[in-house]
Amino acid sequence: MILILANGLDEQAHSLAQRWGGAVMTPADLSQPGWHYELPQSAGSFAVASGRKIPVSDITGVLTRISCITERDLPDISDEDRAYVAAEMHAFLTAWLDSLDCPVLNRPTASCLCGPSDRLPSIFEDEGDGAVVVVGDRCFGAADSRQSELALGIAREAAVELISVRFRIGESVDTSLIPDLSREDAAAAVFQRLTSGKRAPRHNPARKTSEPGKSLILLWGLPADGPLGRVYEELLRIGAPVRLLDQRDVLDTNVCCGQVRVRNQSFSLEEVKSVYLRFYDSTQLPHVLDSSEKARGHAADVDLRITHWIGTTSAFVVSPLDAMSVNNSKPYQSRWIAQFGWRIPATLIATDPEAVRAFWKWHGEVIYKSISSIRSRVSRLTPEHDLRFDNVTACPTQFQEFIPGIDHRVHVVGNEVFACQVLCDADDYRYADECGAEYLACQLPVEIEQRCRRMSAAMRLPVSGIDLRLTPEGEWVCFEVNPSPAFTAYEDMTGQPITAAVARLLVDSR
Repeated sequence: MILILANGLDEQAHSLAQRWGGAVMTPADLSQPGWHYELPQSAGSFAVASGRKIPVSDITGVLTRISCITERDLPDISDEDRAYVAAEMHAFLTAWLDSLDCPVLNRPTASCLCGPSDRLPSIFEDEGDGAVVVVGDRCFGAADSRQSELALGIAREAAVELISVRFRIGESVDTSLIPDLSREDAAAAVFQRLTSGKRAPRHNPARKTSEPGKSLILLWGLPADGPLGRVYEELLRIGAPVRLLDQRDVLDTNVCCGQVRVRNQSFSLEEVKSVYLRFYDSTQLPHVLDSSEKARGHAADVDLRITHWIGTTSAFVVSPLDAMSVNNSKPYQSRWIAQFGWRIPATLIATDPEAVRAFWKWHGEVIYKSISSIRSRVSRLTPEHDLRFDNVTACPTQFQEFIPGIDHRVHVVGNEVFACQVLCDADDYRYADECGAEYLACQLPVEIEQRCRRMSAAMRLPVSGIDLRLTPEGEWVCFEVNPSPAFTAYEDMTGQPITAAVARLLVDSR
């Protein structure tokens, strides 16, 4: 069976599903009982499409025609819960689509369900009009070989199998990962690809190399942010050429043509050799919220221009935005973590109350937490929760086996590793004020330390915070990799020089 993931109002999706004998899966289907997804993966997984429970093993291919789950897709969810549910559903679908063994057009990235929207090139073409659909290595609708070659080149650069490219004389080329498939030949090619049984590999972009001759270190965020403030002070102390782009000044900041001007001072982004990011959504800063609609639009534009530059610059970035976005879906990241030899907790994500009860009975002790990057408090199930299990039908909910042991937080900064034990009786030591957590610097076994380095490097995270637990049996379990760790509390408690290591990394970057 072919599934088409689409908005309920997508008429083309419903038409294709009818022609192909498939089914349309809409965001509303994620609020239906029957979803069952486990990590490590099991053969008994189920999905829901068009209101029907479907064994995942019956799915032969998936065509994705939405980029994300939004609040507008969930009118039946209460207003106060809608933003959280949308984030949870998006994070779940990211992991679920990535886990499928069948063809998926396009394979999701951590930030977009239908492919790498952040890798679509910006190209200006001043010859010819027309729309081209690329399916694999085939083009449909090209006016000539030049258009065909250019469209195929764009698809290869973005590492996608399905894309549309629209040419307009004198304008930038317009690209879309959700192409119009009204052409019979293009739709037939998509059907052929979805039934081929061949799954495309995950594409991991290589890190750009910083160009020689640049010296400026750029920090972007708020100086009151602990890690950013300390790194800035350390860079000033050692005399490094550093510039803090303070988000408090966003309404007085202009970014244009590679130049950043804040009031009467300016600098060129071409001078930047390395970047440390701890930024927030500028539109949500209190003084921006209290400003005019025009001012809020200006703040959003500044954020957009800086993030676009970060995505294209050859400067050394701590850390690349697409690499950090992997943490937006915990099960998606867990699949990466397992590839490095770590044990990961047995996990169930379900909208099926009976499946949750069976998982709890099997494992004895179980915790629940969010799927997305929205922070939630890790809590253990108690008998009182049984009365609320019917609520999981509204949204896929994540449950994990409880694993006893000693927590360890490991900060990787380039090739340097700083590990500490966290002694705490609570299920979630992050709430240290309540559990009286104690942090003790420690030395990891050499093999575990090397594994932390390899994993951070493979995830393209120059700085990371890795959450490990050492079980009573001596097994290391990895829960999560934080791509932008707030390390100051650990530094204060252990005396480990993490700030200095981050500053050195930015100075010595190549």
